[in-house]
Amino acid sequence: MRLVTREEYDEIKPIMSREMMELADHESKNSYLAQTAINNCYVRSLSEDSQLYQIYSPGFLTVIETDYLKALNETPEFFGTGDAKDVITALYAQAKKHRWCWSIERYTEYLSNEIFCLLICRKDNILSNNLLRIDLFRQMKESPIKPGSFDFVGGIFHALKHFSVDEQCASIMPNQNVNLYDVEQLIWPIANAFFKGKWEKGKRKKSFETTTCYLNKLFTLEFYKEDNRNVSFVNSVIPKSL
Repeated sequence: MRLVTREEYDEIKPIMSREMMELADHESKNSYLAQTAINNCYVRSLSEDSQLYQIYSPGFLTVIETDYLKALNETPEFFGTGDAKDVITALYAQAKKHRWCWSIERYTEYLSNEIFCLLICRKDNILSNNLLRIDLFRQMKESPIKPGSFDFVGGIFHALKHFSVDEQCASIMPNQNVNLYDVEQLIWPIANAFFKGKWEKGKRKKSFETTTCYLNKLFTLEFYKEDNRNVSFVNSVIPKSL
């Protein structure tokens, strides 16, 4: 993986600006991230004929590569409890070390609305019209099976409940059998399933499923796509034995 060139950046920047503006208008948001700096944009090969652009919002890599891993290591008791609010508490403690001065409620809003990775694929030198946005999570809702506790809805934090990181439960569920070395590792199978796999209708309205093989498992990507929109959203990633 490498940083994009200036020419590549100038090509993908207007795509991000247009899609994020249209998405914000669709979701009736008054503020949104329309573009990011060139040093937050990377590219790597997806296959022999395809390249993958990974466009990170400011703070995305800090959260998943630094704060999340430190939280797992320093406060493991906040993970595997069945409550998403415990995970947020652990991350908030790390954010305060970076002089985050606002409330935990504002921090939760920041994580769910302003931190994401946008994926764009170039195949045979043509940029795909379908983009995938990987949020940390879209929202939190009270658990239907554990009153008083909350679940992550959508995004990579929801997907992490099916994984462990260095044999430490990675989200709200106890240790899982599929072990990752970090959180960013999930981006590869997500991208491979979305851009290279066959889409099939999912169980929910406007949802789709597609698969890829990774870590000797069958990974099923569940994602959501609005009608007449170019941007899809990750609902979950579920690994199963082959």
